[in-house]
Amino acid sequence: MLTASRHRFVSADWRRRACEDTPLPIGHGVTISQPIVVGMLTQLLAAGRRHSVLEIGTGSGYQAAVLAQLARVHDRDRAGAGAVGGRAAGRTGLRQCDGTAG
Repeated sequence: MLTASRHRFVSADWRRRACEDTPLPIGHGVTISQPIVVGMLTQLLAAGRRHSVLEIGTGSGYQAAVLAQLARVHDRDRAGAGAVGGRAAGRTGLRQCDGTAG
């Protein structure tokens, strides 16, 4: 998690609080998860280099960036890389799609 600095995944207005263990707004009515949650979920997943992970609702891309250090990540987000997510797009398979209709 140290190499996926949370500062890169929040707006300039919130960077001073990026190290706090609290959710922060990232726009579109969603938040970036608090670091303890991202760490616990990543640890419980126990993913390795031979694993692939599908993340639905990428948001800021913070969780995807953390996971991409361990496994191959395929992430999907309705807002897409240009809106909410995309900061992890260089290390993951980010794709914009709307799965609400099935």
